[in-house]
Amino acid sequence: MKHPNQPAAQRQRVLAHVADTDVGGFFDLLTAPQLLDRVEALQPPFRERVYSPFAPVLA
Repeated sequence: MKHPNQPAAQRQRVLAHVADTDVGGFFDLLTAPQLLDRVEALQPPFRERVYSPFAPVLA
């Protein structure tokens, strides 16, 4: 049987990891050789912008 406070304990562990993580470290993790191929496979295909984001859209 699971401990009744297991979700709360897991949430606390996740929050502790979030507090200890910085942007540079997370980027380094995602671009590490062990994960780079998997991360690139999950990216959507590149899509070229057809219209400038500043051009008005006419309906």
